[in-house]
Amino acid sequence: MLLQRRWAIATLASAVLLATWLLPLRSGLAASDAPNPVASASLSDLNASPVGSPGLTATLAFVSDSRVAVLACDGIGGALACRLALIDYRQESLRPVSGLELQPGSRKSLLPVRGGCLLLREVWGNVTTLFSADLKSSVNLSMNVVPSPSFGSVIGDYKSGTWALYKIDALRTELIREGHGELQSVSDSVALFREGDVIHVESLDGRKSSAMAVSKCGGIRAEPAGPEHLFIEGCGDGGTIRGLNWGFIRSIAEPPGWGGRHGWTSDGGRILFDHYTRTVSASERSLEALAAAATLGLGSANEQANGERIQVIDTKTGGVCFDWDSKLKPLGLAGEYHADISPSGGLVAVVGWGKLMIYRMPNTCP
Repeated sequence: MLLQRRWAIATLASAVLLATWLLPLRSGLAASDAPNPVASASLSDLNASPVGSPGLTATLAFVSDSRVAVLACDGIGGALACRLALIDYRQESLRPVSGLELQPGSRKSLLPVRGGCLLLREVWGNVTTLFSADLKSSVNLSMNVVPSPSFGSVIGDYKSGTWALYKIDALRTELIREGHGELQSVSDSVALFREGDVIHVESLDGRKSSAMAVSKCGGIRAEPAGPEHLFIEGCGDGGTIRGLNWGFIRSIAEPPGWGGRHGWTSDGGRILFDHYTRTVSASERSLEALAAAATLGLGSANEQANGERIQVIDTKTGGVCFDWDSKLKPLGLAGEYHADISPSGGLVAVVGWGKLMIYRMPNTCP
């Protein structure tokens, strides 16, 4: 009798898992809800994909108001073949400027620096390469880089409870100061770091400071929102814009889903969210609940992000400037950064599905 019950449970679990894999193929949910781009081109046409491959994954970053850096990779694990390329947007068209093939390695992220330089950081390591604006020269930095979120020239290096701030000038780094604590973010005017249950905001010279106790918010995240404000999120309260003295200014209604990085304009007036989402029908939700019960909590192997939502929000008004929603097809691997906003806030670039797309932002957001 016991064997029969185990066999029945196993059979039910297998049937439920199979159904949850097949249902998305028959779902009638809308696939996407996105505005029309002002320019679009395939990565292969832009000479921005690895040799012999359309590029399975891609990420990007604006390096100026009219230039985008694209990193497209193919392969698995620590043997990704990648190409780094610079693309210009002018008169509603895209034009390749320069590019280079990178040595095989692990996943990387792109971080822009004021003046057109570019940081290429390994996601799972402490190796960061600083490239010149034309990609012709580079230096390796042995740093666990904490970048400026809004096109700054200052970066941080965080290691085991200590940190250092550096100013980047071309391919040179100049030490500004050192400190203790968990460095969270930097800008050209302030550094944010946490010591125990307190987050500190200090000017780069350390002379001006403020602090906020966050004992009830272990996962709180703080970063500069331009030169005069902070963006705080965590504790399940969404995001808030605050002054450098932590005074509340405005709540920001974040889009659904999750994401690990924000895009910012230089003045902090607009923030870009690139979130991964999961959209399922009522029948799928029921089957996933059955799968969780039948597999003793393991659930369906298909319970993962199946969509992506990109939003730009005006931090002065809280209005939505841009809303791009692909409900059943993310642009690439979950956790990657597939969209960025230009320094002035006039453009949004999106990369994925083997192409680069440019969208124009309105002057004002309702």
